[in-house]
Amino acid sequence: MIPGSGLIEDMWEIRPRIWAIDVWIKASIIGIAVGPRLGTYISSSAWHWPWVFYLGAILLTVVCVLFLWTRESRPNVVMPRQIAAAQKLTGFDGLVCDTSDAIPTFNTFATTMLIRPVCFFFTEPVVFTVSVLSATVFASIYLLTDGLPVTYEEFGYTERQSSLVFLAWVVGLTLTLPLRILDWRILSRHIQRQRIVITEDKITGFYVAAPVLAGALWWWAWTVPPYASDLSPFVSLGSLVLVEACLNEFDGILQGYLTDAYTMYAASANAPLAFLRGLLSGSFPIFGRQMFQGLGSNVSGSILASIASIFCFTALWFCQNNKGIRESSSYATHYKQ
Repeated sequence: MIPGSGLIEDMWEIRPRIWAIDVWIKASIIGIAVGPRLGTYISSSAWHWPWVFYLGAILLTVVCVLFLWTRESRPNVVMPRQIAAAQKLTGFDGLVCDTSDAIPTFNTFATTMLIRPVCFFFTEPVVFTVSVLSATVFASIYLLTDGLPVTYEEFGYTERQSSLVFLAWVVGLTLTLPLRILDWRILSRHIQRQRIVITEDKITGFYVAAPVLAGALWWWAWTVPPYASDLSPFVSLGSLVLVEACLNEFDGILQGYLTDAYTMYAASANAPLAFLRGLLSGSFPIFGRQMFQGLGSNVSGSILASIASIFCFTALWFCQNNKGIRESSSYATHYKQ
């Protein structure tokens, strides 16, 4: 599987990629926040749970129909067609098509799509660190989708009402807009002064998000039942707004960092992240509800907050060393402005 951020690298230059990756990440998080809640309402309504699958099938059918109007964009397919049209129009047959983007052989496919991503994960410290950080934080979203309803049902909310707390996540996504504007201004200033734009110029949000995420999780962990059953649920909901804003920064900024650092190898660099994120995201919900019911929301939240606190030290190490480690790589030195 080629990660979407690798495709984004091919389609947009370094500044527009700020918004392209941010929108892509936000869309996925909104889907996680809204989708299960919608499923809760449908399954508990007169339609019942089969309609969750019916609606999913209907939406996929609509998307498949829309794909019928998708235009071919792969160069090794488009260029021969354009050359043939030009030859037919002008009679000139001296045009030659670059075949470097031709469909690869099986050996080439195995090397670039399977072996190289594995090698990147184990031999590129930046890829390893970013993959672990981003995948763990993103998978915690899936853990919370099972855990938060358990917590807010202890406030006396019904199943439907407790599912609405995830709307705080959608609000939290709007808080990252100033950081994207800051990234854009920094890059614009560098370009105007004809300075080389490096990947480290676009990860300010990550350094802000690491300590804020830890603080927000500690805030949430000790403002919910059973320890704080007398507090208003809105006290903890405020922390969830910050949590989601930080989760967006971790995922979006770090994927954007890999994309900008490895450019032509972006798909290979992001593949380990995508695999690890999928593995953890599929595993965490298996024990999410049991964890919050067995340990309680306070202890469960404290575990997540402790992990986030450790990530603060990782972010500090990353801030001090990532440029030197990245520049030592023979793969992470190809810039595309």
